[in-house]
Amino acid sequence: MYFSFRMKSQCVVRKYCLCLGILLNSNHILSQALEGRVLEASGTKELAYVNISVIGKTQGTVSKFDGSYRLELADLRPKEDSIAFSIIGYNRKAMSIEQLKEKPVVYLSPMSFNLESVIVSPKSPEEIIQMAIENIPDNYIKEPFNGTIYYRSEMRLNGMFIESSEAIIKGYIMPVMNGIKDTTRLKMLAFKYFDEQENAISSITIKKRKKDKVALEGLDTMLINLTYQLSEFFGVYTQIDSNLIKQLHLKGYKKGKEKYWFENMVHMEDRNLMKIGFKGRIKMASELGNILFDEESLSFAAYNYQVETANLKIKALLWLLGIGFKSADAVIRFTSRPSEYGWIPDVMEVNVFVDMEKNKWFAKDIPLVMELTSHMSFLEIESPPTDKCLDGKLIQKKKHLKEQFMSEPESLYWKEFEAIISKKKIR
Repeated sequence: MYFSFRMKSQCVVRKYCLCLGILLNSNHILSQALEGRVLEASGTKELAYVNISVIGKTQGTVSKFDGSYRLELADLRPKEDSIAFSIIGYNRKAMSIEQLKEKPVVYLSPMSFNLESVIVSPKSPEEIIQMAIENIPDNYIKEPFNGTIYYRSEMRLNGMFIESSEAIIKGYIMPVMNGIKDTTRLKMLAFKYFDEQENAISSITIKKRKKDKVALEGLDTMLINLTYQLSEFFGVYTQIDSNLIKQLHLKGYKKGKEKYWFENMVHMEDRNLMKIGFKGRIKMASELGNILFDEESLSFAAYNYQVETANLKIKALLWLLGIGFKSADAVIRFTSRPSEYGWIPDVMEVNVFVDMEKNKWFAKDIPLVMELTSHMSFLEIESPPTDKCLDGKLIQKKKHLKEQFMSEPESLYWKEFEAIISKKKIR
């Protein structure tokens, strides 16, 4: 299946891996982290795309291909704070950090109404996908609407924040079938930002001989620029204007080398969802994912996609530089939900992982872990719109939010939407 943002994201990830291999030839400070795996209750199946979040806080991550996860524990209390594990079709589970340190492998049990039998259908998975795309104009909201949006972006180096930003945004948003000349506009209601760039950069300070200093000149600036490139690529405008449904409606279905199969039926709230899995290979990477369709309307209820590369050429290059490259992978999650106006986007998330280590002869290797998390979700929907977002703090495209707005951690909007935001983080 072809999505324009997918190939771009992989190019960025590969570029990031190569640059980091050259840059991070140094000693690092590794903050405390929780590592483990998420498995089905039977213990025989790894669970990818599981949402892992600290209840009531912003920290979170997503499990990878093999069910593994890594969650930084900065500023958390092992006895008081709890971690929630959730994924569609399985019972949500919450455990304290202290419990997870003792038993880092988490088992999730399928919901009792998760039907594991093979789906009998006169249509193939590919035909179901094609029909779902053709039904987009009938299923999704057709008019511009106002949406109140929560947006969060975080970048970490070995658990140390390079930057973190959160925003509450009011949007005048074009529908999927945008035949209207007016365009999506966003304005900032509340924004807060903090960075630990100096600490993160100091963790890659390289003590070299004088002849090496020329090669290291500009290292700090280059790393920060790479950080900004990734953050801006997965920015809020990109996630709204290039979301899965719009891409499918505009570009249609393009069959690649993926293999598709019916997995099972899942009951969620008052809906039955048909789950189709897929896997394949693209340049230097393998891909795996699943799509959940509303059985009645064939709307796209959820899309989970993961691409992982552990390319031998990249490994060989970085090995010569003293870097052990394990993998780089990205997880993309998109959900939509029905409303009185038609189906609407709900949550869009991107998690990028770069896992390497500095090889040390006769000593323990030093982990070099990079992670980018981008999350966007709709808090409220209003149609027809009452605010065309023509005034106020309008957001510019392709420009970092911190360059446009002052941090406002005491804004009343945070209090107003606190309960909704907290609920969105642990779904």
